[in-house]
Amino acid sequence: MNRIISKIDYILLGIVLLIVGMSLTTLIAFYFRDIGAVSQNLLIKHIISIILGLILAISIAQFDYRIFPTIIRPSFFIIIGLLVILLIFGSPIKGATSWFSIGGFSFQPAEFAKIIVILVMAQYFSRYYRKMYNLGTIIISAIPVGILIMLIFVQPDFGSASIIFLIWLGMIVFGGIQIIHLAILGGGMGLVGASLWVWILRDYQKQRILTFLNPSLDPLGSGYNTIQVLKSVSEGNMFGNSGSYIIVPEIQTDFIFSGLAQQWGFLGICIYSILLCALFMRIIYHITQMRDIFAKMILLGIIVSLFSQTFINIGMNIGILPITGITLPFMSYGGSSMISSWIMIGLIFSII
Repeated sequence: MNRIISKIDYILLGIVLLIVGMSLTTLIAFYFRDIGAVSQNLLIKHIISIILGLILAISIAQFDYRIFPTIIRPSFFIIIGLLVILLIFGSPIKGATSWFSIGGFSFQPAEFAKIIVILVMAQYFSRYYRKMYNLGTIIISAIPVGILIMLIFVQPDFGSASIIFLIWLGMIVFGGIQIIHLAILGGGMGLVGASLWVWILRDYQKQRILTFLNPSLDPLGSGYNTIQVLKSVSEGNMFGNSGSYIIVPEIQTDFIFSGLAQQWGFLGICIYSILLCALFMRIIYHITQMRDIFAKMILLGIIVSLFSQTFINIGMNIGILPITGITLPFMSYGGSSMISSWIMIGLIFSII
């Protein structure tokens, strides 16, 4: 029992539980306001995913992180296999083949691919961190990440593919890539972006970007979500909106931040922002205490993943970024998203 207690950072755990508490309170409020998207069944699933995630985090904490390299390779091939099976046999849900549906519960492999990328890159850079000056080292690191991105992108799940790319990019930047190599990669990414626009991106994805720049281009179509979300965020006032409620599509997942703004108001957003800052500062504190490169790179990957998802999701909700279908960590409804976020917390516990 003492070993279990000593392996947990109760400050970090408390911060995460407070954020999860805000999520649960917000969804319960949606339920009592009779928001159609939030049912009793959804609340039960959300609570189950929170409890299961917490159990997994505490369980992972009991392992020594130095055993992780032994499971990285098989885990990588398992996630590749799941993504391939999903593409072949999966059924589209909301236009994307991203989920396995089992007994009323959905499982999204892309969420767990983020964790695999963090571990793969941490192991790679812990071995070759002295060769970060070599562009070839960086390019080789992109091969396994590129395979995952490709399999996720064709689902199509542009949001998850973007997060995995940002995890890789953040880890090579913090890992010590040279400026000239970063500039070369930036130029290459510009060419890739242009190619995606011309040959790969579907019309609805292009329309999302165009209406992000100017939602009034299609106010009743692809610009509708952006307009509704902006109205929703501004409707919360100081202490939340107790009167009329602006209905936002997917308010329980992609746009829960707008629901939080309506339900809690500016005061609630301030509390949430303080908790986010505390979460990231606590992880940064642990990074500064690490001397082992493998452990430090895992922590770097986790903070890049959580920060990227948070920044993009909130950016979608306040109209500064296009809508990409990315959940808000520890806030959005979604079992795979919630559990994968808790697993990252478990990895932190196992390292400290």
